[in-house]
Amino acid sequence: MRRFAWLTLLLLPPSLPSQTRDVVYYFDRASKSEKLAAFEGSVVEETVNGVKVKPSVGPERFFSVLELVDVSYALPRTSELKFQTITLAEAAVRAGTADRPRLEQLLRDYLALIDHLRDAKTASLRRHVAFRIACLKAQLAESVEQLQDAVNTLAKLRTDLLESWQLIPAARLHAQLLLDLARTADALEVMDAASRTPRLSRDVKRELGLDVIDLMLRCQQHRDAEARIADELSDLPNDHDLHPVLNLYQVAARNWTSPLEDLIGKVNQTMAQSQSTAIKAVGYNLLGHIYSSRNRLEDALWSYLWVDVVYYQDRRERIKALERLVSVFTELKDEARAERYRDKLRSLRQ
Repeated sequence: MRRFAWLTLLLLPPSLPSQTRDVVYYFDRASKSEKLAAFEGSVVEETVNGVKVKPSVGPERFFSVLELVDVSYALPRTSELKFQTITLAEAAVRAGTADRPRLEQLLRDYLALIDHLRDAKTASLRRHVAFRIACLKAQLAESVEQLQDAVNTLAKLRTDLLESWQLIPAARLHAQLLLDLARTADALEVMDAASRTPRLSRDVKRELGLDVIDLMLRCQQHRDAEARIADELSDLPNDHDLHPVLNLYQVAARNWTSPLEDLIGKVNQTMAQSQSTAIKAVGYNLLGHIYSSRNRLEDALWSYLWVDVVYYQDRRERIKALERLVSVFTELKDEARAERYRDKLRSLRQ
């Protein structure tokens, strides 16, 4: 779950209106390109599974953590002035116009503000500011030391978010940074722990289960992956959308130690049974993992490029492909292309 811009207060229009309602930003999964959408109202409930929002007119609406991108909370009057530049900065990030200096300024301003949010009435806002600080550190991290600092921030933050919707996005970002540090086994541990969080809904558990299975295969734990897949399938309705994805992973796990061409052939055959772009993205990423595990880096490269260029509609699968492209280009000692994909990855994680 590495998805801000700033202006100085002197540049703000004197009549800038205050935000009186909460605004939920989410990916519209009904849209083919998962378009970012907004919903305005009052957040009336927050759990590890998502948020419930009451609009000014109409019924309450629940937004799952699987689709949530951000929540812009209505501010207490005492904090409105301090947050005016932050509000504009966040808008710039969502518009894709925030460059690195603006991101760095946003991080500094958030850090300066968080200690002032100690009133019980601002608990949700403080928690979210801490989450945004962690996200910004992750986005700005370039050196190993900066990546490690972002990892440490997320590890600490996760212990404070056990009842909050930010927990799952924080866990996913934590795992992604560990993968950037080539700590795949640690990333698996983080996602496995997240998937076992108390009071998670079945839908969220199932989605996280896919992340765990994927990482198990990348860690060469094909037997563990096969057992996890069997558990997931035993609890899944026959007509569930995740069946084709789990079947694809099952074919790979069962045949993981087969000769390479046999394994690739079985995965391709299974993938060909669906015309879904989501299945194609999972399949090509899986092929990339298989080729990487056999040190066929150039073949892995082309598999991941299929996801980045053609089957990019699923944002999570594209992030996965970009992360692996950075790793593969690094292993091939093509640092120019590795850096190009690091930039793409940072932008998409924003």
